[in-house]
Parts: sequence; C-alpha cells; structure tokens
Amino acid sequence: MEEKWKQAKVKYPIGSNIKGTVIESMPFGLFIDIGYGNHPSKKLTGIIDIVASKSLPKDTNDWPRIGDIIEGKVFSFRENSKEIDLKLIRVCNSE
Repeated sequence: MEEKWKQAKVKYPIGSNIKGTVIESMPFGLFIDIGYGNHPSKKLTGIIDIVASKSLPKDTNDWPRIGDIIEGKVFSFRENSKEIDLKLIRVCNSE
C-alpha cells in the first residue's frame, strides 16, 4: 500500500486533474475510484469532501451518482488515510 501511495502522489501532484468513478456517497462527500482500488477502507481513493472542497452542491440530489465518471482537481493529500482530496470539476458521463 505504501508503494502505491507514493506512486499516486507522483502521478497526481497537487494541481493536476484526475478522472475517476464515484464508488460511494456519504453525507460528507464522495469516494472516487482513481484506479488504485475499489473500496475506500482498503484501497487508495480520491475523496470529494463537501466542506473541504466546497465544490459539491448543497443538495445531495444534485451530486454525481455512484457509477458516474467525474473529473476532479487534486488539492491535498491525506497521509493518514491515504486519500487524495479532489475538487469536483465536472461530471464526464456525456463524453
């Protein structure tokens, strides 16, 4: 896991854009599969936090759904949980 985390930080430096699939929706935000796994408690994921990113609409009905592909911008790393914080740029499903 540590090696994957190091690779992810090199591949997706702060300020870079990343695409991923929404895999879980929680009251505080969305977990995004960024290609390193598929479960937030066991693999590397991106997270769009409603408070930290300020990019999600207030109404959860307007959030991207599980299975949607999104594009986000990396704005920080959560070292303890091995998660990449993302700001939602757009939903890419229509491409």
